[in-house]
Amino acid sequence: MSTSAYDGARLTVVLAAESEQEHRCLAVLRRAGLEAAIERVTPTGEDPVVVVAVPCEHRPTSVDVTAATVRVTRELQAAGLHAEVCGTGFRSGPG
Repeated sequence: MSTSAYDGARLTVVLAAESEQEHRCLAVLRRAGLEAAIERVTPTGEDPVVVVAVPCEHRPTSVDVTAATVRVTRELQAAGLHAEVCGTGFRSGPG
């Protein structure tokens, strides 16, 4: 049994995409094996964003954040899509 405080943790990459492309971005990222969801991050629920979670089961470094961002943007570019990276974050694992 692992006891790392980072078990199940995820780096998140937040993307702002054109509204007509959100679902296409979601599908491309999921096909690439990434966890992705459309979330509403403002109090009024406006301006949905695509949030992508990349496994990171150790204390994240700036290199990890850059690698996650590059991976996500390359997947979208390969599919002919564009989304602006508007933030990154970290979500701890369950428990």
